[in-house]
Amino acid sequence: MLGFAPHPNLPGGIIVLAKTGVKEETVRLCVGIEHIDDLLADLEQALAKV
Repeated sequence: MLGFAPHPNLPGGIIVLAKTGVKEETVRLCVGIEHIDDLLADLEQALAKV
């Protein structure tokens, strides 16, 4: 699983994720308190690269 970084508080990492239905194709999106236009522009730019 490329780019996979298990959560330090999640024992079993990848196995637990698989058992809970999180698949390799799942995209994790973390956002903060940025302006919505900045978030959308960043997301658009990132998705254009895949």
